[in-house]
Amino acid sequence: MKQIVSTVFIFLVAGLFIFLLPSSTQAQLTRGAISGTIRDASGAVIPGATVRIASAATNISRDVVTNDDGFYRAGALEPGTYVVSVEKTGFSKLENRNIEVNTASEVTFDAELATGNISETVDVTANSEAISLNKTNATVGTTIESRRVTELPTGAARNINNLALLSPNVNASPGGSGISANGQRTRNNNFTIDGSDNNDITVTIPTTPVIPEAVQEFQIQTNPYSAENGRNTGASINVTTKSGTNKFHGNIYDYYRGSDLNALDNIEKSIGFRFPQTSQPAPHAF
Repeated sequence: MKQIVSTVFIFLVAGLFIFLLPSSTQAQLTRGAISGTIRDASGAVIPGATVRIASAATNISRDVVTNDDGFYRAGALEPGTYVVSVEKTGFSKLENRNIEVNTASEVTFDAELATGNISETVDVTANSEAISLNKTNATVGTTIESRRVTELPTGAARNINNLALLSPNVNASPGGSGISANGQRTRNNNFTIDGSDNNDITVTIPTTPVIPEAVQEFQIQTNPYSAENGRNTGASINVTTKSGTNKFHGNIYDYYRGSDLNALDNIEKSIGFRFPQTSQPAPHAF
């Protein structure tokens, strides 16, 4: 009897592990990483330096130590802004308060420590490049942050997937309402929300819509994205939704789509309408 119970227990544990494994793997698609090399003023690498990486939104931090080559790496970081500080006995502390980590990307932050007291802090935030070249992979795509998601026009339906048209190799599908990436059919795209599958099982279109105000980051990768972002020959589109921070905050908004605020199109102007046709009848009916 005990042997039967043990066998059942093992099968239950194995089943639970298999059930949870895909979620853990997919969750990695929404995260990024920070890596780099720490050197001194002469260019020599500094092993054993402590690199603290803290989220500006939640204050959650993680410490990593440089190896013998002065290299460090912190993976599985949620998209957002991070404060990176570097400390080593005999050197001044160095800090950058504005390191942006995007979805499924790796940011390179190399630092040079100056000889001095560790109690002294050198702030290098202002010296950061406004636009840095991604040197860790050759992925072609576009990442759009929350502000641009809400401010850029997405059409009457407020379809955030229209933002994909801002990326290279992406065009509106001829005769359809979808997008075509890499010259592929509109059905050849892969849609995810926070790393979870969001594809219709029949025609491979997004199933669950996301309103722009709920988006933290919109990312489209067209070529050549890594294996975990595969599945389709078109684009890989992932939407990262907003999450909580260590401060209370919220938004109240209203979205009005009434035709009374529409502008006259060229046909209505040529006829002589004073208002859009959907608002009031033709002038002769006044």
